[in-house]
Amino acid sequence: MMADKCIVAIELPNATVKAFDICIGDKGDVYVNYSMAGLPEAHASYHASGQQHIKKAGKYVEWDAGPSGQFEQMKLQRTPPRDVITRSDCGSTIGWDVPKLKDVLPALTEQADMQVDARTLANDSILAFQINVIGAWARPHGSISGFPIIKTHRFGTNPQVEVNAFVVSDLTSGAAALEAF
Repeated sequence: MMADKCIVAIELPNATVKAFDICIGDKGDVYVNYSMAGLPEAHASYHASGQQHIKKAGKYVEWDAGPSGQFEQMKLQRTPPRDVITRSDCGSTIGWDVPKLKDVLPALTEQADMQVDARTLANDSILAFQINVIGAWARPHGSISGFPIIKTHRFGTNPQVEVNAFVVSDLTSGAAALEAF
């Protein structure tokens, strides 16, 4: 059962699209559910135990950066969400090329809790989002990797989740910055 939910939408010149939703479960699990067209059910989980993982189509995403050096399920162990003092990433930073937003994201069909205005963003920019569990000592960010935050939304109590929308405007350094996350 979900205790709290946040729907994140993006306002475009002729449409409003759904980027993702975030759910906080009764036990403190945090789920980021992605809405991209052509991507089977995908979500990032940050469980009350501290385990983080990403699943697509019900299967764990695999990587070869784990202890074995072979492809294995990408599971990470972090501070449990309710024990975070400052901030802890909820999975991965996600972003889209501004001109492709209408093509890759579905139309919004429900009430949004956070709506980001992308109507005036340059076509050569990326609209990106970083999702964190935050604690009492978390200070607000003005930028992420030097890119200005254009909107912030916080919801939930224990744990509390913060969503930061930011714009990557130089594609050469922007792509490198997004890969660093």
